[in-house]
Amino acid sequence: MLIFTFVIVHIGAKREATKGVDEDGYISTSTVMITSVKVEGDNNITYPSITGSGNKEIQDSFNNGAKKIVDDEIKSFNKLAGEFGNEGNKNTANNSLELDYQITGQNSNFISIKFIGYLYGGGAHGSNINISYNFDLRTGQEIKLADLFRPDSNYLNAISDYTINELKSRNLGDSKQIEEGASPKAENFKTVNISDTGLLFTFEDYQVAPYVVGQQTVIILFEKLKNTLNSKFFIVNWQIKI
Repeated sequence: MLIFTFVIVHIGAKREATKGVDEDGYISTSTVMITSVKVEGDNNITYPSITGSGNKEIQDSFNNGAKKIVDDEIKSFNKLAGEFGNEGNKNTANNSLELDYQITGQNSNFISIKFIGYLYGGGAHGSNINISYNFDLRTGQEIKLADLFRPDSNYLNAISDYTINELKSRNLGDSKQIEEGASPKAENFKTVNISDTGLLFTFEDYQVAPYVVGQQTVIILFEKLKNTLNSKFFIVNWQIKI
């Protein structure tokens, strides 16, 4: 059984906002602090926790969601290690799990987290881990890809067309692999993060290119998707210019 001990490592970010209730009835955030939390044990795992949101329910929702992502990855690691006859929860020559995070975008209304890591449980090589966690601090809800776009827009086609053209310009090899891995399906663009200027898409190993060329990411500026984006999220809720 893996025992979690929470250790505050550092304050990763801090943003100011006005306390109170805004005109839409949402509770405004106060000072938001993002703190790194480490899981004690052999595995190098760090994930974010927030305090000072001005709304404990929203704060707990974010923190519980971040912890669940970590818990799920640990379960996957233990299962993979077991399939290869190795003991889970330990970094050895045959097992390793590393998990950290980056803040790709943040203001007083939202946080966009990208979990990054590496999992190895046996075999020729391990797998890269990339998980996006986008969270609306006003509503306490996780933000999904479809939430970012107008329901009546063909946003998947717009994302797909841009991504395919960008990846083909990199001379990665098999054009068919790119066209299939970046075809207009929601599952192909599930790892999306929000920044101040655009959307960052990260693709899984082998999805759009051979493993040897490395993992691929594509940034699409808001201006390229302006006709499809949900302006309520970006302009009204998050105060981001698109």
